[in-house]
Amino acid sequence: MGTEVFKRRKEVEKLISFIGNGKVNVVTGLRRSGKTYLLDTVFKNKLINETKLYNESDFGLLYLDGENKNIREETQLDSKLSEFRQSNKKIVIIDEVQLVNGFASSLKAFVKRNKDISVFVTGSNSDLLSKEIIDKFQGYAESLIVSPLTYKEILEEMSSYSLDSYLTFGGLPYVTKLADGEKRSELYRIYTEIYQRDIENKLDRELEYLSFDQVEEIIELIASSSTPFSPSSLAKRFLMGLERTNADEIKVAHEIRKVLNVLDKSFLIKSMSVNDYNEITPLSNIGLNKKYYFSDNGLRYINCKTDAKTIGLCLENAVFIELNSKGIVPSGKLILAKGNNIDGEIDFNYRLGDEKYHMQVTHTINVWDYGREIGNLKKLIQDGRCQVIYIINSLGQEEADIEYINAKEFFLS
Repeated sequence: MGTEVFKRRKEVEKLISFIGNGKVNVVTGLRRSGKTYLLDTVFKNKLINETKLYNESDFGLLYLDGENKNIREETQLDSKLSEFRQSNKKIVIIDEVQLVNGFASSLKAFVKRNKDISVFVTGSNSDLLSKEIIDKFQGYAESLIVSPLTYKEILEEMSSYSLDSYLTFGGLPYVTKLADGEKRSELYRIYTEIYQRDIENKLDRELEYLSFDQVEEIIELIASSSTPFSPSSLAKRFLMGLERTNADEIKVAHEIRKVLNVLDKSFLIKSMSVNDYNEITPLSNIGLNKKYYFSDNGLRYINCKTDAKTIGLCLENAVFIELNSKGIVPSGKLILAKGNNIDGEIDFNYRLGDEKYHMQVTHTINVWDYGREIGNLKKLIQDGRCQVIYIINSLGQEEADIEYINAKEFFLS
C-alpha cells in the first residue's frame, strides 16, 4: 500500500472555519470515505505543522470503536470530556460518537460551558445524518459531509492512476492504494460493513412485507440500470404470482420508498429529480420522478449485475459525482412514449448563474446510439449550452453548437 496523504483541501478549510464556533462539529458521510483520517491526521497535521497554532498536547482524542470502546454511556463521556477540560485541551476529536448513548445532550452541554474548546465528532451510523443533526443538537451543531475522492484529488498524489481504475473502483481513499485484485475484495468488505451496520440494522425494524433478498435486488437494480424505476411497478414485480390486492401493492411500494430513504441516509446512494422532457406528464404521478446514483463508483461496480460494469453506467455515475463535488445539483429529463414507457432521456440538466446546461454522457459516440445521445441533445440547442461527455468518438465528427468534452478533460477541469 502507498503512503500518499490526500490533502482534502476543501474539507480542511471548512474544518478550520469551524474552530471557535462554540458548536459540535459533526463530520459524517459514507463509511470508509476517510472521515477519521481527515480529522486525526490531515486536519491535525495542518494545524500543528503548517499553521503552527497548536501543539500535539492541545488535542484530545477518543476512538470509540477502538481503544476507547469502554465508553458507551453519557456519564462516561462526560467524565472523559471533563478530563480534557482539566488538561487544557483546545481541540477534542471523537470518532464514531453515535456509539455512546445520550451523546447529543452530553456534547451540547459541554460546548455551551466550554466555548474555548472546539469539538469535532465523526459518525457513520444512518441515524447520525446532517439532515437530523441540527434538530438533535437544537442549533448547537455544524456539519460536514465527506465524500469519496474525486479523480482530480487522486491524481494530485497518484499521478499515474488511470481513469479506467477510477471509473471502475471509485474514490474510497484506502481502496485507491490497493492492487486491482485487492480493490475488489476490499470493496466487498466495505459494502458488507455498510449493508450490515447501516442498512440491514436500520431496516430490520422497518420492514414487514419486503425480504432482505428484495432489498439487495433493489440495490442491484440501481447499480445495473441507467433509467428511473417506479416503486409501484417494482412492487407489482415482487408480488407477481402471489395472491394480492391493490392495498398490498401500495404497502410494498411504500416499503420500497422506505428502503430508498435508508440507502440515501447511509450515503450509499443519492437521488436526482427527473422531469418530463415535453413538460406534459407530472412524473411523480407515475413514480418516475427520481433517479438514483451510487455515491462511489466502486460500490456501484460490485453491485452491478450487467455487462456494463466498465462501460457507460460507470461514466454516467462518475459524472454525477463530479457535478455534486462542484456544488451542482443536476436534474434529468425523460422522453416518454405510449404507455409511459421510457423512450429516451437527457442525463443531466442544470443552471449556473443565468446559463442553462444540457448534458449527455456516453462511453462511445457511435452510429447506433447517435439518435439517443446526440439527436435528443440537438433538440435543446436553443434552450442552453449542450454538452456531451465521452471517452471514445468512433464517428470522428462533431456537431456544431454541441460541446464535445473528453471525460478525462471533464474530470480534471
